[in-house]
Amino acid sequence: MELILAESVLLLALDEAKGSAGFTHIDPGLAGALLVDLGRLGALHPVGKELHPFEGAGIEHPVLARAATAIAASRKPRTATSWIGRLPGELKPLISTVARPLVERGILAERRVKTFGLFPGTRFPEVDLGPERMLRSRLGEVLLGGRAPQEQDTLLLGLLEPLGLVDRLLEGHPRHQRREARKRAKEIATQGIAGSAVSQAVRDIQAAVTVAMIVPTVTGGDGGGGA
Repeated sequence: MELILAESVLLLALDEAKGSAGFTHIDPGLAGALLVDLGRLGALHPVGKELHPFEGAGIEHPVLARAATAIAASRKPRTATSWIGRLPGELKPLISTVARPLVERGILAERRVKTFGLFPGTRFPEVDLGPERMLRSRLGEVLLGGRAPQEQDTLLLGLLEPLGLVDRLLEGHPRHQRREARKRAKEIATQGIAGSAVSQAVRDIQAAVTVAMIVPTVTGGDGGGGA
């Protein structure tokens, strides 16, 4: 089964062995990824700045289905910025919600932990490194190898760049290559996807993720480790 965007963001954000995102607050990126995938599947359509649900779209992925249900249950249409702030609470804890299907597929394990021996939480170390390594290889070729990005690559880099996760793709590479990759990722993210009915909505979502990362109080999710 192909990874949805939120699953790809999560795999690239998590420390493979520790199973946490460290100090990176990734809820805005996960929420934005869910909105982008719902738009691609026809479950959301933009009207001006607002995202309106389309209840006739059949959503099979359980996390996307939960997100679509939450959006459809809202009393009024909301902007991408609003949903990026609200979805982490609707699907709380968001990291755990996105991780669970990956656990069921044997890609991640689920470990209960206590930080400082006191505070309970959940970590998701990787069991099957294959999907993440394929992601890193494909995106590395786009950023440094001259490979033309496909739509999935463009959308994913548009989410990873504001999260500050592009360097994670190129761990071990020289500093000048990582700098070049960040520049290339920003160009791809700015370029976006063309000719799509949701292209403007995608740009709005990417902009909302950027704002949420600058002002972390916009979001209300579970932060770096799940619960």
